[in-house]
Amino acid sequence: MARRRVTAGRGVSAAPILALALLAGACALDLSGTGALSFDAGGSGRGDATTDAASADASSDAAGDDGGALADSTAADTATADAPKDTAVDVPTVDACADGGCGPLATCKRILDTSSPPLPSGLYTVDPDGAGPSPPIQVWCDMTTDRGGWTLVGRELSSGKGQFRYLDADTNNPLGIANGTQTGLVGKRFVGTYGEVWIDWGTTYIRFTRPITFDMFANVLGLAVALPAVSTNDARLTGWLDSAGSGKLCVASRDSDVRPGDTSWGIVPADDNNTGCGCNSSGWMGRGAYYGGAPNGMQTACNGSGGGWAGVKDDTEPKGNISQTVDTKLWIR
Repeated sequence: MARRRVTAGRGVSAAPILALALLAGACALDLSGTGALSFDAGGSGRGDATTDAASADASSDAAGDDGGALADSTAADTATADAPKDTAVDVPTVDACADGGCGPLATCKRILDTSSPPLPSGLYTVDPDGAGPSPPIQVWCDMTTDRGGWTLVGRELSSGKGQFRYLDADTNNPLGIANGTQTGLVGKRFVGTYGEVWIDWGTTYIRFTRPITFDMFANVLGLAVALPAVSTNDARLTGWLDSAGSGKLCVASRDSDVRPGDTSWGIVPADDNNTGCGCNSSGWMGRGAYYGGAPNGMQTACNGSGGGWAGVKDDTEPKGNISQTVDTKLWIR
């Protein structure tokens, strides 16, 4: 029978862990002094391998220059349930046990799906490649916003820009990302494990459903990838998306050979076809939400503008050489 193990980390009271085990049923206390509790979860312990937004298993640079429809927005969308900077929070580690072995689950969504009652937001250990060669990592899980289950895979501090230019980059600092102390990106480790993406900067957000045939972290280009669903609390972008009927993802940059100077990637309305300088055209034509392009001297097309997350921009508004005054974060679920 498949089992799930909940291991108390430092700073976690044994009382809530014991209560969690009792609620789940069939407890077996470990009195060996390890502090572990194990209990029968009554199932595989791994949760649903996909989200409601994507129904099939999809195929699974260091810092730069400077489903179906998503749920309606709630009050929780106005602020990110994120870790305080320089603060690590210890919470239980949820393991999947099967075939005589145990290991961390792949994402925060799978942890949430296998937990009863639900666990709080905090620092969790996950293992995106399961039995693969990469070791487990610690990530920040938001277990409350828009039904919870969000894994933080990228953070660009307000003091930096350019880290998200190439979405397949791996900066190998997941704990610094989780704690809010470092800029970094580890999204490529989660290729094929998620169905939704959440971008947030300050109180503004964009969420979209990932098409099962395309993964933005997989080092592939796609200038007009239709998105099954997009939601945002930015009024201008909402209006453009509504007018066009839908939205699309544009990934125009790849570190090895394709480095447009204006913009690297973006989320644009379905009727916007500006791609001459990345995800926009010359003269900053294009409307949507954008990430800046390659800096001068590194670009393969148009002028090198560089920059970070530009946010929502209209025709003729500059989309490069911009940085935010707040952290920009990338989440998957």
